[in-house]
Amino acid sequence: MLKLQFRDRRRESVWLVDQNFTIGKAADNSLMINEKDILDHHIQITNTQEKLSLNNVSSSSNVLLNDKPVATNTSLKAGDVITIGSIELELIDPKSVNEQSNAGSTTNYSAGWSIYSSASWLDQSRFVINKRVVIGRDPSCDITLPLEHLSRKHVALEVKSGQLYMEDLDSSNGTFLNGRQVKQ
Repeated sequence: MLKLQFRDRRRESVWLVDQNFTIGKAADNSLMINEKDILDHHIQITNTQEKLSLNNVSSSSNVLLNDKPVATNTSLKAGDVITIGSIELELIDPKSVNEQSNAGSTTNYSAGWSIYSSASWLDQSRFVINKRVVIGRDPSCDITLPLEHLSRKHVALEVKSGQLYMEDLDSSNGTFLNGRQVKQ
């Protein structure tokens, strides 16, 4: 799974987990960028069975992929650079970055894992995952969310050998990853 990173590091990178990841100035986008040369709905990245493609949904000609204009569906891969007006976004593979930066090291990789929420009602938006973390409604959970559709203990996240693992804790409504229900 790839992440989208601002080349100038002005903001945190974001995972491309949504089937349809949209970028633009409007608040209903997956990634909102409030810049003068960004339109309300500018581009869409489609994630179909781990294959990503870029689509210029605006009539704007200022969408580039690796310095070449983009109009319709164009395949994406790690290392690609998407330019929208003056904004440059790079597709990165965190697994490759971790392997390169930790080559020959016995360092615990877990320090790099976090999950983010865009919910305005939460006290914090970033939750560091450096051990087993349980998410649910119960106050004893590591991350407690007062949401009706969550079970008391809904899902556990755990870092093992630098990879993030997810386990559904027999929740009532299930746990989904990229639109598919998963147990582990």
